[in-house]
Amino acid sequence: RAYVCDLSSGTGTAMQAAMHAAQNLHATEVGAILLTDCRTQHASMLTNLFTDYKTDRVYLPRTNDAEMLDAQARILEVARLHDVEVVFYEYGDAVAWCDGTSVTVHRADLARSTQPVLVITLQKGDAQICMLGATAEHTALAAQAAHALATADAVVCMERGPKPRVSFSLEGVRNGEVIFASRALAS
Repeated sequence: RAYVCDLSSGTGTAMQAAMHAAQNLHATEVGAILLTDCRTQHASMLTNLFTDYKTDRVYLPRTNDAEMLDAQARILEVARLHDVEVVFYEYGDAVAWCDGTSVTVHRADLARSTQPVLVITLQKGDAQICMLGATAEHTALAAQAAHALATADAVVCMERGPKPRVSFSLEGVRNGEVIFASRALAS
């Protein structure tokens, strides 16, 4: 079974990549989808995904933002039509994921930036994987990023784009296991 994170802010790139990865793994089911943001385009992307893959649940962040609430209403309708369970979560709180695993999302938005600052941690027992936006040293999430680097078994650096950058030190990674979202970022 595939577990998919859509980390995009409205573009179909991450969702298309996730669907392609699931296809390459010969997956017929998707256990869960985690949205760190809700945009209008997500409803149509999820319709495509739910049509191609039986999906158990989708996780949506709680919000008071009018634009996100409108997008969530569309996503809720699509989920209902495809019999997909919807689970709401709060940023910063651990949420039960699957098989004793929990996921925590920390998010902050930077002014004049299309990329959110994200620190996402997937924890099962003592094992931990952390996914970081490349600007995770931003003061709003500096403590979470530092803790993730020091405690995670593996760190995924997620930033993509024409000029991706890692603007935090990777020296604190406990096991030296670092995965980059793109070759450009790795170089």
